[in-house]
Amino acid sequence: MPAYVDSMAYAESGGVPWHKEGHAVSDDLTPDEMAEAAQITWTVSKRPSYTIVEPEYSEDVGLMNDPNHNHIVRDDTNAILGVCSPEGWHPFQNTEIMQFYKRFCAAGHMTMETAGSLRDGKDIWALAKYSDGFTLPGGDEVKGYCLVNNSHKPGKAFKILNTPIRVVCWNTLSMALQNSTALGGMFRLAHRVQLTAAIFEEAEKTLGLAAEQLDSFQQQTEFLASKQIKPEQFERFVAQLFAPDLLKQEQAKGFDGNVIPLCDLFKNGTQAQKVYDAFENSPGADLKSAKGTYWGAVNAVTYAMDHQGVGQHALHDAWFGRKAAHKQNALKIATEMAEAA
Repeated sequence: MPAYVDSMAYAESGGVPWHKEGHAVSDDLTPDEMAEAAQITWTVSKRPSYTIVEPEYSEDVGLMNDPNHNHIVRDDTNAILGVCSPEGWHPFQNTEIMQFYKRFCAAGHMTMETAGSLRDGKDIWALAKYSDGFTLPGGDEVKGYCLVNNSHKPGKAFKILNTPIRVVCWNTLSMALQNSTALGGMFRLAHRVQLTAAIFEEAEKTLGLAAEQLDSFQQQTEFLASKQIKPEQFERFVAQLFAPDLLKQEQAKGFDGNVIPLCDLFKNGTQAQKVYDAFENSPGADLKSAKGTYWGAVNAVTYAMDHQGVGQHALHDAWFGRKAAHKQNALKIATEMAEAA
């Protein structure tokens, strides 16, 4: 599978997800029902680590315990997901993390959109849609979502974050900007404690889950959609994102210096070229809000990161990995450039 999806379910009203994985389910599933449909109700356990007492294996070789390590094992398949210390790491079960959504779904503030498992169960995610969103000029609709990610690999935190999605092209955007307690903030929890209702309450406060949840992001996107970006500004926007050192050299030495010109960034197959093509040709590029604007530039990056990915970790990278960092940085750079323009 190109996105390395182990199992997945998605609400049929949302359409087939951009990575073309999973199966459609009813739009009104509860968090528990979504977990069942996504086949993520299995559990994990910490198990003692053993090795043989001789350098080579034989049928009658004895075993000895490694007191400093445990294995994290997926109980239904016995797949080993990671190694941890016997103390100080607690597994968060998949059904536990779904409890975060229950109160919001019951009150009608959220509906379950999708859930699934990546990388043989190392990463679990669930996505719920907020009941409100907003529309930019030209019918450019943005909806708000809340993403939960739990990793069964030690060293990775449990995360809850807000991630708006541009409907016309299913771009998964970033709102993590200046203030970690603002709408774009991310709640992180290391696996050193047990999940409790008090922790979920703390997560709600961190994420600012309230009626005005999308207000600040809407104001930001409306500002970006109102500001035109010139060709040379777009070139520097992309350079600052993918080759900041090259941009600094060119600014210091000028085009007559012994420096590769910025235009060389846009060769076929490069990330910069994919962003340029998306700025001109991706779904929604011709909408009033996006054509020739900083909002269009941001979405060119998010489209390239979300839809141009290849390889088994494409979905993971777009949501949690290096491509997610590119998307977050693109919004930050575009905002700074638009404010300075």
